[in-house]
Amino acid sequence: MNPDNGVIMDAAGNLYGVTPSGDTAGGVFELSPPSVAGGAWSETTLYRFFNGPDGEFPLGSLILYGSGNLIGTTEAGGVFYGPPYGHLGAVYQLSPPSQPGGSWAFTTLYSFPNPNAGAHPYAGVV
Repeated sequence: MNPDNGVIMDAAGNLYGVTPSGDTAGGVFELSPPSVAGGAWSETTLYRFFNGPDGEFPLGSLILYGSGNLIGTTEAGGVFYGPPYGHLGAVYQLSPPSQPGGSWAFTTLYSFPNPNAGAHPYAGVV
């Protein structure tokens, strides 16, 4: 993984960020602080992108809102609109699990349909 953006922090001190590469087409991770002084931080992969309708190559920083939801962008992927446009990127949301230890829920909020509507975002949302 090659994280190249900043991280954001929630009220509990957890850090969240994205990496545009790795064993998939990028991912969203969480770093949790140690439970004891001097202990190690722990990393959890919240979501892996698979080069399809969910998007690929998240590049921009995340935002945190509501009840712990994360919103970010992918540089490519999203809905395939066919030639000549293909996959132009997406805006997505990850929602925390409803049960402890459960999976985060992924939702595509928007897929860029053509270059006139924007395409290949390199920045996050505000």
